Amino acid sequence: MRNNLTLLLLILFAFGLTQKLNSQTATVTPDKLNVFYRGVDNPITVVVENCLCKDIVVKTSFGEIYGEGCHYIYRTIDTATSTLVKSTTTSRQVKIYVGVFKDSALNWIDTIDYRLHLVPDPTPTIGRLEGGSIDKDLLCKSAGIIAEGCFDSFTYHVVSYSLEISRKDSVIYKYENIGGIRFDNDLIKFILENCISNDDLIFYNIIVMGKDGLYRKTNEMNFKIK
Repeated sequence: MRNNLTLLLLILFAFGLTQKLNSQTATVTPDKLNVFYRGVDNPITVVVENCLCKDIVVKTSFGEIYGEGCHYIYRTIDTATSTLVKSTTTSRQVKIYVGVFKDSALNWIDTIDYRLHLVPDPTPTIGRLEGGSIDKDLLCKSAGIIAEGCFDSFTYHVVSYSLEISRKDSVIYKYENIGGIRFDNDLIKFILENCISNDDLIFYNIIVMGKDGLYRKTNEMNFKIK
């Protein structure tokens, strides 16, 4: 009778332990932002109720995640593509799987969903200016268009752009799909020798590529020669 009672108690204890383990909850907290961004390191903190950090196991359904001591980095694996995208319309769901390694067994206890967004589109500038009045010497000395993003670690380079220069209602210069970041010598020469005060310059169809391998089309820039 005693042996049967002892066995019953052991079974009930094991069942209770299993239920307690399965009822554990995990918390995944982005350290800086409320979403994940593609192409940058996203630091997160992972905590499991009644569990040591060293026993936590974390995986993801997309990209990669690494770290220790409850502190991890989530990031995507960059692959180049010719896709033209807008950050306001492109996102995907990412699952973070959290498990606990205990007594030589791995138990997955929770799955947390996050949205993975593109880094916001960059702002094109010339001589640190986004538009407005500009001295033509400063314009030429700036040498080209710089695309500045909101993350220092996420860089862009200008692939191509188009330019139209007009005087009153007449277009005096137009060049489409200029490759690269820098103004070429012919363009600089034209601006210095032909542009006068109140000439309008429109930089449009500005295509940049980010660190994530995706192409973006930025806003136009409108300048007027001083």
